[in-house]
Amino acid sequence: MASDIKNVLRVIWLILCVEFLTICKDNKDIGDSGITYPTGDISMIAPYVNSSDISYIYEAFSSGTNPAWGFSHGGIDFGTNGNLKQFQSVSSGFVEEIKLWQNNITSNWQVNVRIKYNSTYSVEYTFEPI
Repeated sequence: MASDIKNVLRVIWLILCVEFLTICKDNKDIGDSGITYPTGDISMIAPYVNSSDISYIYEAFSSGTNPAWGFSHGGIDFGTNGNLKQFQSVSSGFVEEIKLWQNNITSNWQVNVRIKYNSTYSVEYTFEPI
């Protein structure tokens, strides 16, 4: 079963690479040099394409010495009501990293995608089966 999950994640990783790199194909350099970032506020949208695909939002961001969930959580978890639901970047930007790795806390395989919006802000998306 673990090998099946790893294989599915590898396919998802390849699809993400193709999709995100297609979006960025006009950029000769994905690093900071040579990129002109937008100025002003970042316009943001929801990370899901269809709200009907979301069954729950769990463990929102928390930090500090007394976090709301009993532990620090650096993100927001969106649970879907099925497999292969569409997600999108919350804003335009440049793909800084796509990584397949095994989480050393949960042992789950996951695909991480980091998108840099400007010279200050970036967001990391983590896709993992549950």
